[in-house]
Amino acid sequence: MNPEQLQKEVPQQETGASSEPDPESQPETADSVLEGLLEELRVDIGNPTTLGPEDKRRWEARIIRAQELARKSRETSAIDTLTGLASRFELEREQAAQISNLARRGKEAPEHPETRLCVLFIDLDRFKRVNDTLGHAIGDECLIQVARHIAYEARGSDTCARWGGDEFIVLMPEFNPIYARNVAERFRNAARAGFEAMKAKLRETERDLYETLERNGVDVSVSIGFASLKMQTRPDGTQIMLETLDDFIRRADACMYKAKQTGRDRVVLEDELDS
Repeated sequence: MNPEQLQKEVPQQETGASSEPDPESQPETADSVLEGLLEELRVDIGNPTTLGPEDKRRWEARIIRAQELARKSRETSAIDTLTGLASRFELEREQAAQISNLARRGKEAPEHPETRLCVLFIDLDRFKRVNDTLGHAIGDECLIQVARHIAYEARGSDTCARWGGDEFIVLMPEFNPIYARNVAERFRNAARAGFEAMKAKLRETERDLYETLERNGVDVSVSIGFASLKMQTRPDGTQIMLETLDDFIRRADACMYKAKQTGRDRVVLEDELDS
């Protein structure tokens, strides 16, 4: 699922000239809490107001509530606001939907028994050096470019998501694991190309920062772990799942860490995890 598809699936609020929203029925948001606080703080010119301890405590509670609502909004958003990819929340929802679909179809022999629900766990090596040397704005631009290149490489049925920080996940339904290495290498090269695109943009628009990057040898490579959902085929051809969703992601994560521990800038498949 690419970012454009994801945008289309996010429900849009219906509007109409004949209906005005009732303020009392609107959900509480960080903005609404802060707007209410600002309304209380407005003081007419020439009418100074003495603020007491109760006012201070009430307003502090309002600010804390607004912060909590803003955090919750970020956590439950379908789209990662920086990269435009699916958010971690949306990825987990999509994973659960895929698992549920597999469970419903478990009583039927699959049309393509060789395919699995598979995942790539992508991590940028030494990304911290980008932030430390060039600043977080350039680090964000790097993540944006990497995300674009990852999304471009994905199939229409795949879900590309930002897992957190400099980690990305590609969820691939009905994927044949025999193609895992070739496909993972394509994604590794795509993510690397995102870093190179950021460098090219710096060279054209921020020459000083580009020279700082070159002078300090700042470079980003890509480590990837691959895992497929463990399934068992019954004698009648039907299949059952042998692990939980968390186990599935955890194995891909472990493969990614092995890639980093064995030199970075490489792909580790699930069957190489214990070797």
